[in-house]
Amino acid sequence: MVAFLAVVVLISYHFLNSFEKEVPAVKNNTKTIEITSDNLKNGVWDTIITKTSYGQNLSPALKFDKVDNAGCYAVYMIDPDGHNWLHWKYISYSNEIGLGFDKVSYVGPYPPSGTHNYNVKVYALKTVPAELPGTLDMSGADEESIKKTLANYVILAEGSISGTYTSGTK
Repeated sequence: MVAFLAVVVLISYHFLNSFEKEVPAVKNNTKTIEITSDNLKNGVWDTIITKTSYGQNLSPALKFDKVDNAGCYAVYMIDPDGHNWLHWKYISYSNEIGLGFDKVSYVGPYPPSGTHNYNVKVYALKTVPAELPGTLDMSGADEESIKKTLANYVILAEGSISGTYTSGTK
């Protein structure tokens, strides 16, 4: 009976200690998407995409890598110089978006003064969200919060491009 109890104690000890060991960190296997836009030249966005008196408020043309098993692509444009102002949030089912294609969930750059950066981020998602996080045409589009929410839909790959626009540019 003592031998039996000793075996039970030994097995229990190893079983319980297995929960205390550190779990190895999971590697981030997210691939990088390459993105291009005919509306971004030498790091400057074309005026045509702006919501200014000189622009036409047309969403920029984008091309990006197709990702296997992606159910959709979440596209964002954020102005970090405008308190993370959200200019675009869009679900695309294609890896190409034509100039002016999105007339609903896009508000072009319109900096009040000076030069602002406008970052476009694309996330390839395995499943399609009912709605993308973030409030269009408002400040506070925190990229980390957006990414955390999108992780619920399994981010397969992501990429970004950035450009500037200066207030008053024709």
